[in-house]
Amino acid sequence: NGNYQLITEIGERAFAGSGLNGKYIYTSDVSYGEAALMCCEIVELEVQSGVKEFTKWMFAEDKELETVSLPETLEKINDFAFRDTNISSLYIPSSVVECGRNIIITQGSYDRKYEGIILGHKGSYIESYCNENNLIFSPVD
Repeated sequence: NGNYQLITEIGERAFAGSGLNGKYIYTSDVSYGEAALMCCEIVELEVQSGVKEFTKWMFAEDKELETVSLPETLEKINDFAFRDTNISSLYIPSSVVECGRNIIITQGSYDRKYEGIILGHKGSYIESYCNENNLIFSPVD
């Protein structure tokens, strides 16, 4: 009936553990609090152009998360953003110039090495980040 309101803010831990599932489209039109989508059952994540940053713990423990599409506008990935997910490879665009601690680790441990592959451009910040954090980096160019 036309009576709806656009959501512009999702607070800290708002959907944490909620069972939110399927495909999630992450847009720059919404402001997200820390861990807003933590412990969900998201399988596929599409991040739209315009998104510049993920807050801490954003998709941590989304154990069903397998497919992630990141835009060339993304600049920063904060601490533990993809901790304990099911992502086997992740392309991180060259626009990313800052990453927090352990952006992607597995099996619930702060110091457990991620065994998947980080894809990116040779000479990019993410290549250096992978080298410094003992992550497997594979160039796409």
